[in-house]
Amino acid sequence: SATIAAQQLKLATTEIRAAPWRLLYQPTKKELENELLYNSVRQYASSVTELRSAAEALQSVTELNASAAKNGSDSGRVNQATLDNLTAKLKASFDQYQQQERSFLERWVKTDK
Repeated sequence: SATIAAQQLKLATTEIRAAPWRLLYQPTKKELENELLYNSVRQYASSVTELRSAAEALQSVTELNASAAKNGSDSGRVNQATLDNLTAKLKASFDQYQQQERSFLERWVKTDK
């Protein structure tokens, strides 16, 4: 019981921090729809940033391996496990990006009507 109350209080505190104006003002339906749209845009932008970061990390490691191979050196090469890990991260970031893009576009279409 105490744990549930603590979790509910934590969630309420998070919601109040996110939108303290809701305590004093009841937003219109249009304002709520716009807020949901802005949240979708924010999440979409965040997923684009994560995707770009994962792609840049994989690209820099690939270039490092290519440079080491060109010089005939094994000391600068990155192991296959690291490449596989970065590739998996890129794929997960891309999947998240696609999901956020769909969510944003669906929200935009709903708001546009």
